[in-house]
Amino acid sequence: MFLFNKKKISDKDDSTLLREYRETGDKTLVGELFKRYAQLTLGACAYYFEDKENAKDAVMQIFDKLIVELRN
Repeated sequence: MFLFNKKKISDKDDSTLLREYRETGDKTLVGELFKRYAQLTLGACAYYFEDKENAKDAVMQIFDKLIVELRN
């Protein structure tokens, strides 16, 4: 059952995930967005930070902030 729900989430576009997250607060929806954009965000952070660990930390801080900010 869990895998079925996960597949349904991955089929949704970004705007649908955002709208549903604002309505429900289900962090699984933000998790899907994280999965989609983590590599791209890490690449951008790696460009600005010379240390790979600092880049990874920045990515986590960005997505932690998004969890809060996307609800508003």
